[in-house]
Amino acid sequence: MKSNNWVNSASINNRLLDIRKAKGLTQEEFADRIKISRSMISSIEEGRREIKDRLISMVCFTFGANEHWIKTGKGTMFDTPQNERLEHIIYHFNNLDENSQDFILQHLDLLIEYQKKAGIK
Repeated sequence: MKSNNWVNSASINNRLLDIRKAKGLTQEEFADRIKISRSMISSIEEGRREIKDRLISMVCFTFGANEHWIKTGKGTMFDTPQNERLEHIIYHFNNLDENSQDFILQHLDLLIEYQKKAGIK
């Protein structure tokens, strides 16, 4: 019988990867923030490592992630719904190649400049 100390599910591994990507962090940066090794994050993301409740708690505390979403995939990724748009943008931005990212940034700068000239806040 499984202990309550860990959960082992490929979908949870993928959701932890999604959180890392949404935050725009490397494995090293993500691991540093939750005080574990980069190799452990790699093993977790690849489904080779058990995911303990303590780790899920650290991810939730550190990044504002929704524990229910991590464990079940239901609800929102983060507990702060006002940041959902930003998290969505960050997630997709991080999946673009460098040229596409530069394209997006240039157009954001142009859009901000346009709004300032038009008096739009």
